[in-house]
Amino acid sequence: MERLIFINRIILFTYHYRNKPIYNNRQFSKDIKQHLGGTVAVAVYNANTNTSWSYHGEQRVPIMSTFKALVCSNLLHQADTKRVNLNQSIMIKQSDILSYAPITANRVGTSMTLAQLCNTTMLTSDNTTANLILTNICGPQSVTQFISTLNDKTPRIDRIEPEVNNVSGAELRDPPYRHEFYFI
Repeated sequence: MERLIFINRIILFTYHYRNKPIYNNRQFSKDIKQHLGGTVAVAVYNANTNTSWSYHGEQRVPIMSTFKALVCSNLLHQADTKRVNLNQSIMIKQSDILSYAPITANRVGTSMTLAQLCNTTMLTSDNTTANLILTNICGPQSVTQFISTLNDKTPRIDRIEPEVNNVSGAELRDPPYRHEFYFI
């Protein structure tokens, strides 16, 4: 089965492409596709020039780990509206640790604040931190409600890590999204 990888809602900056206009980077997509070995859809937004560019941007693709940006956005929104405290400490237990946990695997028995969990999620894509955040913001349904406030009714989060990555052609949960950019 052909792998489908989608890089979305993340501003991609690489040394090689940093000075090139993003709308001229067809080679960028070819390089990613060759490296990953599958079909690729990419959306890039340059906040400095207010320009965007996409490659297969209208193709609907699985949400997979890109949901973590929405999880952290929801956490920050809840902190802004005083529903959660970013300084709240969360104990990391051995039972929390998932197979991809580059930071939390070494932190069992210690605690991290929600802010630290969010930072770790965004910088390392640590699956355990994403799930710990979800546990403290009322789960995947809370993220889905948050997404709907952004005037997008299609994407939703139905599962947590690692199940969100189990995608088949017939999968109806965690529906995919296009290359829309959210400004929160």
